[in-house]
Amino acid sequence: YRLFIIPGMSHCQGGAAATSFGQSLDAPAVHQDREHDVRLALEAWVERGIAPAALKSEAGTKRTVIRPLR
Repeated sequence: YRLFIIPGMSHCQGGAAATSFGQSLDAPAVHQDREHDVRLALEAWVERGIAPAALKSEAGTKRTVIRPLR
């Protein structure tokens, strides 16, 4: 089991952090790959055994924030 915490994120989406990483239709992933989309990351982990090391998320600006998953 793993617990993924996103500092600054409100419940499910929004907040002060970069929180758009494909978790809902209102918060689509920046790119459609497992580094940016949490659904694709989970599919790769469950179906192919490739666990995510980090997820890249977007805050609605041109910046990308990378947070390591621990």
